[in-house]
Amino acid sequence: MKEQVSQSLAIGKIPLAGLVDYILSSIFYFELEDYPTYTNSAYDCAGYILCRLDLPVRGRRFLYQRLSETSSLFIVQGRTVRCVQSVPESTPPFKQRVRFVVQSLGASIAISIRGLTSTTRLISGFPTSARRLIEAQELDCPFGTASHSVPEKALPSIPCKRKSSARNLGKRSRHAAPPGFI
Repeated sequence: MKEQVSQSLAIGKIPLAGLVDYILSSIFYFELEDYPTYTNSAYDCAGYILCRLDLPVRGRRFLYQRLSETSSLFIVQGRTVRCVQSVPESTPPFKQRVRFVVQSLGASIAISIRGLTSTTRLISGFPTSARRLIEAQELDCPFGTASHSVPEKALPSIPCKRKSSARNLGKRSRHAAPPGFI
């Protein structure tokens, strides 16, 4: 999307409908459910198309209604999948399960949306390959990340006092504050 906007700005012509289409298509992304399964000389991939926006209930209901009213479709490797069958009562975050087959993990994968946008547009991150999806989601690291890095633990929003154990009562460490010092 950034590249398309940059090209449009360089030309000096910004097609508003095109920019809106890029923004709408970029709110959807795909995640593999699991590592692709190799059967019959091809890789079976299954996963979910999700919406990256953290929408409140009214926003999710509007999204579902808009997808339904426009008869929007995802085009997954040339096969069409309805974005929504109907507007759900509970309006959960958007999640559409899809399956497709690729001949190799390096083969190009394309997932687009049509209906919500004025023309067919690729969703965020596409085209890509199954190998890139596997690497990005770290599905090839069943026992942690390849770099063995441990993400830093987030600090609590409100600092808490350390609890003292019964054996340390009455003992002061050499780093402890003197009595009466706060």
